[in-house]
Amino acid sequence: MNNTEWKYLKNLRILIIEDDPDIIMRLKSTLKGHGVSDENIKVANSKGSFLKSLNTKKIFDLLIVDLMIPDTDRDYTKIEQYKRQLEKIRTDIEKAETEQQLEEEIDRLIENRLEILKSINKILNKDAGIEVIEEFFGTTHNHYPGDGKPAIIYLTAVGDKEKIKRGTNACGKRKNEWLVKPVPTDTLISTIDKFFYVE
Repeated sequence: MNNTEWKYLKNLRILIIEDDPDIIMRLKSTLKGHGVSDENIKVANSKGSFLKSLNTKKIFDLLIVDLMIPDTDRDYTKIEQYKRQLEKIRTDIEKAETEQQLEEEIDRLIENRLEILKSINKILNKDAGIEVIEEFFGTTHNHYPGDGKPAIIYLTAVGDKEKIKRGTNACGKRKNEWLVKPVPTDTLISTIDKFFYVE
């Protein structure tokens, strides 16, 4: 597909529901690189942010939804703080190994890392991606071009048949796709093509 065939992307209104800044950056870069205008890409990094986006009465053609996101903006901020701690511990472990410090010190750092990962895992709502879609279709936001429902792409690190089933039901058993993170550029665009591109 050449660039002229991506012109349809320019006017798509897209909401990204994702809490990982790196993945958000990659998604936005991919979409903008294929013609989506910057003002048509909105981001919600928690379930709470998503609900605020509904209150703006904006209409979206495509939702890109991470399966696991925090419930609130405060939870999102806390996770970002934990991630900074993880980065420091990663550096400390590399330094300790380079300087051949005592194994006890390295083990302590590794244990600290595991505790922080557990803390992040406790904050993340593993069903939030499904819940926001159920919330979305529980509102009056059902006036969309075409068949009246936006396309949905779920992002997930692992497969889960029950969640996939729930997600399919949540979006009316149509225009629904699951992609595993990190999503390659061509996979993302070809999936969007499947929903919107008309020769």
